[in-house]
Amino acid sequence: KKRGIHQVCILEKTEHVGGRNVVHDFHGKMVSLGPGAFRGTDKHVLALVKELKIPITCFDQMYDYTIPNYEPSWYNRIIRNWKGERGTSTDAYLMKHFHGNKFLYQKFKKYSFYSDFFHDNDSYYAIKHYPPRDLYHNASPRKMFLTKPDIHEIIRVLQRKLSKKIHIRSEVYRVERTSKGWYIHIRPQKCIFAKNLVVATEYTGICDIVFQPPMKSIECIRKYIGTNPFLRWYTYHTQVHVPRPILTDTIHKKVIPIDNHIMMSGYADNEDAIKLKQYLEKRSKAEHLKSLRKSIGSNGTVSAIRDSFYKFWKVMATTKTKPDVVATSVQVCLC
Repeated sequence: KKRGIHQVCILEKTEHVGGRNVVHDFHGKMVSLGPGAFRGTDKHVLALVKELKIPITCFDQMYDYTIPNYEPSWYNRIIRNWKGERGTSTDAYLMKHFHGNKFLYQKFKKYSFYSDFFHDNDSYYAIKHYPPRDLYHNASPRKMFLTKPDIHEIIRVLQRKLSKKIHIRSEVYRVERTSKGWYIHIRPQKCIFAKNLVVATEYTGICDIVFQPPMKSIECIRKYIGTNPFLRWYTYHTQVHVPRPILTDTIHKKVIPIDNHIMMSGYADNEDAIKLKQYLEKRSKAEHLKSLRKSIGSNGTVSAIRDSFYKFWKVMATTKTKPDVVATSVQVCLC
């Protein structure tokens, strides 16, 4: 719209706009199923909410720890001296740094707030583009930001601006570039012609769409960008007395109080998310409570679990369409 383009068509594969930016009503409280807040280092999000005039609130986030023999100075020293190596994954780099000592590697990983920078990446670029101060364990609180009333407000505001131009359940499977513009093929048998194309999708969306002719930028994304599973688990209690978020070495990983009745009782990514999902499916509510109380330790108390639910975001298996498949009978729309 800023560039004077008003004839726009937005194609959304699912039934809701926003991808992982989703909230859920849990006993009268809107809780996040994907991203929950953002940091001062998330400069693009901060600039966007200011431009859209969305009210934000700032809060301090400090963690209590239930990790035995926790040594933040040791962990911070590793981060501070970490340079990484081009062509070497983070996992391989850390094992080399610890001279193959798996105990030290697991210790470092246990202390990490996030493990998404560990997998399938170049260690040099991982630390270069992942702000180190987001990885430090500092005595001073972290500045966090939340849009009002919740993180999904960003999507609501944008959707109100373009609601008539959004087409849900429109799965793009093939994109063809010609001298005149772009032909965008949508399942089952529809084609849209557009002068300009903006691709804004998660990694699996990029993998599932066939681009003809092949585009160097798309191939770069497929080669260097990845995604990871993660899980959020919420519980409802008669009473919650937990003053601050907790980082733990149990299966819960992160435990964050929402209010006096609701806890985010687990927040895990990568293999930890898969283990936590399996645990929640196979164990009883009584075992869940026992494990939660162990994670909280001496940092607070919770009553029995009255209700709970979790959202697991898996890495979708890609189903790449073969390049030689072309829609035969299509309805062409101009955009």
